[in-house]
Amino acid sequence: AQYGLTIESDTDATSLGTVYRFYIEANDPSDKLSAVFGNDQMPLVISTPDGIYNDALNSTWNASGINSALFGFFPDLAYDSFATIGLDGPAAMVAGAEDPSLVQDASLPTTVSGYFQAGGTELNVNTLTGASWYVLNTATNALPTDGRWLVAQITTAGDLSGTLNAQIFPLGVGSDQIQQSWDFAGGEVIIPCDGELDECGVCDGPGIAEGACDCAGTLPTFARDCDGNCILDADGDGICDDEDECLTNTALMSDHIHKLCVETYNVGALGTTYRFYVNAEDDSDKISAVFGNDQSPLVINTPDGIYNDLFNSSWNASGINAALFGFFPDLEYDSYATSGLDGPAAGVAGAEDPSLVQDASLSTTVSGYFQAGGTELHVNTLTGASWYVLNTAANALPTDGRWLVAQITTTGSISGTLNYQVFPLGDGGNQIQKSVDFDSAMLDEDGNGCFPMISTVCGCMDESACNYNADANNEDGSCLQLDECGVCGGDGIADGACDCDGNVLDECGVCGG
Repeated sequence: AQYGLTIESDTDATSLGTVYRFYIEANDPSDKLSAVFGNDQMPLVISTPDGIYNDALNSTWNASGINSALFGFFPDLAYDSFATIGLDGPAAMVAGAEDPSLVQDASLPTTVSGYFQAGGTELNVNTLTGASWYVLNTATNALPTDGRWLVAQITTAGDLSGTLNAQIFPLGVGSDQIQQSWDFAGGEVIIPCDGELDECGVCDGPGIAEGACDCAGTLPTFARDCDGNCILDADGDGICDDEDECLTNTALMSDHIHKLCVETYNVGALGTTYRFYVNAEDDSDKISAVFGNDQSPLVINTPDGIYNDLFNSSWNASGINAALFGFFPDLEYDSYATSGLDGPAAGVAGAEDPSLVQDASLSTTVSGYFQAGGTELHVNTLTGASWYVLNTAANALPTDGRWLVAQITTTGSISGTLNYQVFPLGDGGNQIQKSVDFDSAMLDEDGNGCFPMISTVCGCMDESACNYNADANNEDGSCLQLDECGVCGGDGIADGACDCDGNVLDECGVCGG
């Protein structure tokens, strides 16, 4: 079931402006509110052109500094703007409650903490990492109070509009989580119209534009036959597919773009050292982030654990000083996450050590895995985790046509899924997100390989054909049909024969008589 958003406003409470309180309505007393969030897929937007009121006595972004005992002396404190999960004061005042936690992309023009501490005209959480304020499932304020959860209070002297997104666990069951968005303006929730969604998911939208191949207007240009030649008129429009704006083999094309490659860097007493690279398509491409969340889990399975060297105290490569290898050779094979660097950023002009945001409730965090080791890293929560660099960093650009994104040393096997975001030609507006499975068992005899391991399988792709090949991804024109004798590609009944056994009509007109 869907959940409702209610906004209560009071224009007479204070001369500071209108006080708006945002409540999410529960459907059942056992429902639990997990988080309020925003990212590039579901931006969280709060537009307040005239700014918001932030009281100096509350030094934090949430309600933990809203002490009602002080209202008699400092009445304006009651109208402070804050984000919350079910609380309008400190968690210490409610049995079993927890003040909400916050993860956020530090590169946002206005961060959540900045907006609710210093104010601003707009909060727009629209990056891959995004931001989220949340509580754990065990906190009592994850449950509704009087059938609802307070998620924000905003005081402003001007207009108010935007979009809120939340994750809710119906009946408290996390595996049944619902993510929902609400648009609002002027203190009112905007009710979606009753139109129909087009194939692009737009209510009463125009659908796919004429001449476009998909909802993004993408016009791919890749298709080759099994001999490496241009496929001529494969879709029957009289245009060679290498020149055709709308070809049919886009899935195969996308698998080859920005592939993940794994190389064996060293095999020694510590185990095998694997280096993970993402291939660039152009020298101006930029790597943005490696990430995981509930929609695209990041998984690294290392059943025998990984090697973490004590001389690198960081989760990234900032402590990998090559000058120390002669004295501490094992340091070179430390396991770390990175964005284009195999050492400190200080050694590369214009480079920046990658940053990390992560859900502290993960059973193993990214920083924990790459500092203390473990048998599995599984980033699968709403908040998830991401290591990233800003678009302005020199190491956002590829080195020798690729980016190093991780080094892992283990004595056993390694497998999993990596997700990464790339800006083609450095343009963040055209960002590509890829999710790629990998497995050391599939590497070649030298321990190298690229994923996904897409190979051209030539065959008949017509399901109505008698020799249809379900594994084929490239039509080779070999499709056959059953003849009247049930032979695939057969010649049928021969001239002069009256049946499939070659019998002929006798003079009395009897077949085989």
